[in-house]
Amino acid sequence: MDAILKIHCIAEQSSLAGHSWIEYCPAGGNNRTFGTWGNDPVGKGNGLLEGLELGYAPSHSRTAAIDANQAARLHDVIARHAALGNAGWTIASPCSAFAAEA
Repeated sequence: MDAILKIHCIAEQSSLAGHSWIEYCPAGGNNRTFGTWGNDPVGKGNGLLEGLELGYAPSHSRTAAIDANQAARLHDVIARHAALGNAGWTIASPCSAFAAEA
């Protein structure tokens, strides 16, 4: 096992209509979160944002151990979504689509 991948979601809350994101937990490293956003939640634009969900309490999670090959594919998905910039979140491809692909 090289890392743990967690897929999280929260149900609708007063400030959010629900949200899904991933948490990447490398062995011996710091956990990192990645999620796509379409409402410019912190003034950094839309699309893929890193670290915004640290400390969020998910209502549901799934966890899996991943090996080095799976981690490399995950990083490819993250890089592809990051390259989309503001187009990294759309109505047709929201945060849940990113989390599912990851």
